[in-house]
Formats: sequence, structure tokens, C-alpha cells
Amino acid sequence: ADESDLFIPPIIVDGVRFDDALMTEELFAPVLPIITYDTLDEAIDFVNQNDQPLALYVFAASQSAEHVISHTRSGTAVVNDTFFHLASHTNPFGGVGPSGVGNYTGKYSFDTFSHQRYVLKRPLWFPSPGVDTVRMPPYAGRENAWKRQLGNQMVYPAPRALRDSAWSRLFTFVPFWRVLAIIPGFLAALVSAKPLIRRRKE
Repeated sequence: ADESDLFIPPIIVDGVRFDDALMTEELFAPVLPIITYDTLDEAIDFVNQNDQPLALYVFAASQSAEHVISHTRSGTAVVNDTFFHLASHTNPFGGVGPSGVGNYTGKYSFDTFSHQRYVLKRPLWFPSPGVDTVRMPPYAGRENAWKRQLGNQMVYPAPRALRDSAWSRLFTFVPFWRVLAIIPGFLAALVSAKPLIRRRKE
């Protein structure tokens, strides 16, 4: 390399070991370390013992390439080529872990700086059976252990007699307490509507 013209020619370094200083930092230069290994799994173990790379380049037959990709993590994986993935503007490019967060190129750049808002809407009168199944009894038995793990704040009603008795099944499949809450309003609506019904008949 000539420091005066700031030019570094392509360099191949042979006899490199996994623990050499050349392998501890990311290389932004035309320097290619050559490391020999006995088995493919040995090379895979080395990749997995270090930070996930921004790009993983695999030069191998299809079966070996699939084995490497399925047993490693990286921002991008390229088989039998280099840098050509940067020419595509319809596929995401980005790191994982220490090599980066999120993706860019095309719409993926927009999605990286966007927040997907999750909104859960629960009806006031009759919620879906799936919601009440989680919230309501029964809580006893091995098949309902997952409900108890959600925390006591999910338990309704509070009295243990209603949670562990035969009434619990009624609360699970038919939200009976909701029916009771609706009846007074329903009766009040009927009383208010009676004069209107009589007027129409007259």
C-alpha cells in the first residue's frame, strides 16, 4: 500500500486464525483473510460465537449453503455472490443485533421509522366469547392453569365460590352477570316506550 496516493490494493492474508486481531473488527478495506477449517460446522460455530454480521456471503453448493443459512443469523445472506443484494430496492436490507436495527430500501425505510399502533376494541354489552373465556371462570383444574398465570387482576368474579363452583361454567359460556346488568335498562326502556305504543294504536 502507498500512503501517498491513499490506495490499498486487494490483499489476501493467509494463515489467519480465528482469534487473530484481524478477525476482531469489521474490515472496511480490500483485505480478505483466509481461514482453513476441518468441518463446515466449525466455521458455523465461529460465526455464531461473534456478533451477527451485516451480511453473510456463502460460496457453496445448494445443500451446504442452506445448511449455513439455517444455522446462522445475519442481516442479509447472499449465496455465491457479493454486494448484488444492494442493487435491489424491493427487498429489505439491514442488520440484526450489533450490526444494526431495522431495514431500509424502498418501503422498508418508511416502515422502519413508522409505528404500528395496536388498538383493541371491546364492546360494552356483549364482548366476544374469546375475550370472556380468558377473563371468566372456571379457574380450577389443570386445563385452566393458563388463566391463573395471567394474574389476579384478570380474575372475575372475586368470590372463590363463583370461581370454583358449578356456577363458574355459566359465567364462562354465558356472561350471566352481563345479562343481569342489562335487565334494568331493558325494563326501563319498555316502560318509556309504552305510551308511544299506545298512541300508535289509537
